Amino acid sequence: MIKRICIALLLTTLGSPLLADSKITQARFAELQEMENIGVRQFKKGKFKKAYKKLIVPAKQGLKQSQYLIGFMYLRGHHVEQSLVEGLAWLGVAKEAEVVDWSKTYETVYGLTTEDQRAELKSLQVLYISRYGLETQQLKCLNRSKSGSRRLVIECVKRVISQTKPLGTF
Repeated sequence: MIKRICIALLLTTLGSPLLADSKITQARFAELQEMENIGVRQFKKGKFKKAYKKLIVPAKQGLKQSQYLIGFMYLRGHHVEQSLVEGLAWLGVAKEAEVVDWSKTYETVYGLTTEDQRAELKSLQVLYISRYGLETQQLKCLNRSKSGSRRLVIECVKRVISQTKPLGTF
């Protein structure tokens, strides 16, 4: 509930109009964030099948923590077939959030790839960014430290349409 209020306040304070071409409502975006939260908890518990089911939808809607964890699951073969290329492609999209540790992980694993894998990775990463990246998904992500902690919090805000009917619709 508090998270939804924060999202609403953040959207209000952005001062920019909601984009009419967006296909997602504020309520749906809040649902995606809750799915991500559940997925993160499942991931931390080692329940990778449940985590994947909760994280893949938010990942495809541009939520960066979901993208990172999906990428990590592919790298490690947790519930999915292990794939260096698939994992790095997801990490590459998540890297848009500019989290230093994520970028370091990406660079470290990228250093283990062959030339053929790098060619495959480049095309897959371009595809994923075009589908699930910040610009396409109309997101802006902010990184901040959690109050009283060194833990990083990534907050993504999406410009969304309201659920009100257009004038003249009954």
